Amino acid sequence: SLSQGGVGRNIADSLARLLGTPPLFLSAIGDDGLAAVLEPRQSTPLTIHAVRRVPGCRTATYAAMHTSDGEMQAAVADMEVLAHITPGYLRTHADALCLAPLVVIDANLPAETLQWIASGDVCGKGIAMRAPLWLEPVSVPKAHAAVVALRGDLSPISLVSPNEDELLAMTEALQGNGVYADDTNPSADSSTAHMDGSDDRIRGAAAALVRAGVLHVIVTRGAAGVLWARRAEDGIGVTFEEMPALRAAV
Repeated sequence: SLSQGGVGRNIADSLARLLGTPPLFLSAIGDDGLAAVLEPRQSTPLTIHAVRRVPGCRTATYAAMHTSDGEMQAAVADMEVLAHITPGYLRTHADALCLAPLVVIDANLPAETLQWIASGDVCGKGIAMRAPLWLEPVSVPKAHAAVVALRGDLSPISLVSPNEDELLAMTEALQGNGVYADDTNPSADSSTAHMDGSDDRIRGAAAALVRAGVLHVIVTRGAAGVLWARRAEDGIGVTFEEMPALRAAV
C-alpha cells in the first residue's frame, strides 16, 4: 500500500490534527507523480504551501517489507531530494521560524542545514532563535550522522526523541567526538541493543546526551514504554522518569 509519510510530515500532521491549526511545514519534494500523494486531504488541516518543489527530482520514498507478524524484514529509501532543504531555502522563512513557539527538525536534513539551524543564525543580525529545538533522529545511521554534523555539541537541542537503537548510535557518535563520558559501553553494536542491552545501559546513554547539552531526552522503548532523562535540579546529575506504554488497538 502507498501512503503519505516521512517523519517530519507525520509530526506536522499530528500537530495539525491535535491543535486544529496547521504548523508551517518546510520540506522538499520532486515534480513527479508521487508529489501528488502529499497534497492536502480533507481529513487533515496540514498544508504544504511552503514545501520546496524541485524540478527534475524524485519525491522522497521509503519502501519496507514486513513479515506476516508485522516485523520489518528489509527497507530501502530514496531521500536525495531532501538535500534541497538548504539554509538558503529556510532563510526565506526565517521570520516564521524566529516567531515559532517550537521548531521541530529531523535528521534527514543535510549536515550543512543542521549546522546552520544549530548555530543560532536563523534570525540573522545576531538575534538568537528563541524557540525550543526538537530533533527527531529518524534512523540509526541518521541519528549517528546528526551528532557528527553537530560535532558532538548538542547544547542547541532542547529535546531529542530516539528509540533505543538510535540512542545508542548517538552515544557512539559522541564517543567518536571525544565527549562521551560514561561506563555503559556505547560502542557495542547497536543492532544487538535489544539482545544485550539493559536498563542501566539505556539510562547511561540517555545521561550522556544530557551531559552533551540536550535538555530533555525522550527514549521510546516499545512495549517497555518511555524513558525521560533530564538535568537534575542541582545542575549536575541526571533525573530519570519512566512511563508505561499505552495500550493501542491496531
